[in-house]
Order: sequence, then structure tokens, then C-alpha cells
Amino acid sequence: MLRVFRSGVTILTNSELALRTGLPRPTVSRLTRSLVDAGFLMYDMEHRAYRLAAVCLSLGEAFQRAIPEVRVAEPFMKEVAERHQVNAGLATADQLEMVYLAAYRESQDPVSRTRRVSAGYRVPIWRSAIGRAYVVGLEPGPREAVLHRVAQSAGKAWPGLKERFEQARIEIDCQGYCSGDWEPGVLVGIGTWLIGPNNTCYALNISAQVIDAQRTSLEQKYGKLLLQLSADISKAWNESFGASA
Repeated sequence: MLRVFRSGVTILTNSELALRTGLPRPTVSRLTRSLVDAGFLMYDMEHRAYRLAAVCLSLGEAFQRAIPEVRVAEPFMKEVAERHQVNAGLATADQLEMVYLAAYRESQDPVSRTRRVSAGYRVPIWRSAIGRAYVVGLEPGPREAVLHRVAQSAGKAWPGLKERFEQARIEIDCQGYCSGDWEPGVLVGIGTWLIGPNNTCYALNISAQVIDAQRTSLEQKYGKLLLQLSADISKAWNESFGASA
């Protein structure tokens, strides 16, 4: 469905866009035409499909300037990632996906060396520790609304996902962070939530290479690291913006 070329550019046809959005193809055609006219999309004649136009980069930069709390958090994340050879990410939600606002990848496992995770990278909210931690951190009303939408989207898979969210809540209540799905012999990932300026909910994660037999001890080690990182960022936000953590 998605085609990513060596240049890193992702392009989609109207049919692919219709499949992703659930909109009728004629509606997608009208919308893509409007977006091309407005300069947000470009039509790739060679591949007969659409790609983002350069203006989107300006929008991304404008968004980043509008959330200075990310710039405050980044030095702490970078220092932790480099010193401990781990991956650290900060994200918030867009619909039913988590969008990374900052990411530092210093773990030397095969997945981290090949997976391109940077600002703008998206992952389904139910798939990882960072997404489940975010949901746990929401106020009851918004949390139930998100879970309801996940249930509608997941269909028959919802009972299993519901258990994962509940397990994440229990883990965070008990130890301050939750564990995500992990890849045996490769990655261990944990996440927690924190409140930033304007009471915005964010989620923070750490992942790293792990040997199966060391998973429990490494989760505990990185859990302490994650909680300290969260505390440091929250303190910096309080000092810079008066945010509650």
C-alpha cells in the first residue's frame, strides 16, 4: 500500500489513499486535486501517485516552534540515550496513533540500526508501551473516549488489546512505567506518561537491546532510568513554563 523509495519519499495513489482513509475514491480524487492546487501535494508523473510538497516541511518546523517544551526535553533525552546506549522517545497522540516529537536512537540492536524513528514517526496507540502509557495518563473522560475508538477500530481483536491496556495501567500504578511488546533477543521497551505545559499529556519511552534471560533485570534498570528522565524533564518544564508534572 505504501511505497517508500530510496530517496525516503513515500507516494500513494488515489486508490491507496481511499483504502487508508476509508473515503470513496471520487471524494479522494477531489481532495487530492484541491491539495495539489493548494501546494500541499505533488503529482509524481513517473509513478502516477502523490507525494507531499515542500510546504509540509515548513508546517512541521512551525509546529515544532509552537511546542518549545520539546526543545527543553531533548537535551535530557539525548544525554540519556548516548550515555546508556538506549533509544529514548517523546510522543503524543494524533487520533489513534502516537506521533514521535523527538527520538534518539543509540541502541546497537539490529532493529534500532535499521528502523528509522525520528520526529514525525507514527505508531498505533495500542502497539507499544509509549502508546499504552499515554492512554493511562489521560483523564478518565478522554481515556474512555480513546479506548472506545480503539475498540471500534480493533473489532474482534479488542478483548486482547483491552487486556494490554489494563495491564499497562496496573504496571504504571505499581512501578511507574509499563512494558511494551518486545522482540525476543532484540528489544525491551518501557513507557511512562507525563504532563507538560497547558496540561498536555505526553508519553516517554526507552528501549534497548536485551538478552532473553536478562529481560526482567534490564526492565528494572531501564525503568529507573526512564523515571529519572521523566522527573528531570518535568522539573525543567516546571522551571521553564510552570507546567505541572
